[in-house]
Amino acid sequence: MSKQYLQTHTIPQAHPTDIYSLAVTPTQLISASGSSTIRIHSTVSGGSINPESATDENPFPEVQVLEKSHSLGCHHVCAAREGGVFASVGFEGDVKLWSAGEDGAWTAKGCIKGLWFAFAGGFHLVSVDVVLQNDLC
Repeated sequence: MSKQYLQTHTIPQAHPTDIYSLAVTPTQLISASGSSTIRIHSTVSGGSINPESATDENPFPEVQVLEKSHSLGCHHVCAAREGGVFASVGFEGDVKLWSAGEDGAWTAKGCIKGLWFAFAGGFHLVSVDVVLQNDLC
């Protein structure tokens, strides 16, 4: 009987904690983790991974890092189908709305302050206060 081993591909600049959620746009991959940073990777500018090669290959290069997006980390991200907007939910209970500019860079556009709990069927809202544009969470 043979033993099979799982081979993983690691990226040196990856999230320092577990990745909890991924969202996909037509051109990017958005990843959220227990850290306060959301990372954006391109899905169109990379190549493919050669399993026979020992060199580091990165088919999804990082194009943007959203530092301090959620103070206690982020547990969910969800992107619009056309890829111009995404939302992130942090452990502090806030939902942040992000928009891609003309240059493709993501910026915060709004925040729904509240206490959200995630469970198997979706989200449960406990309290909410909507903040747009100026006074972000």
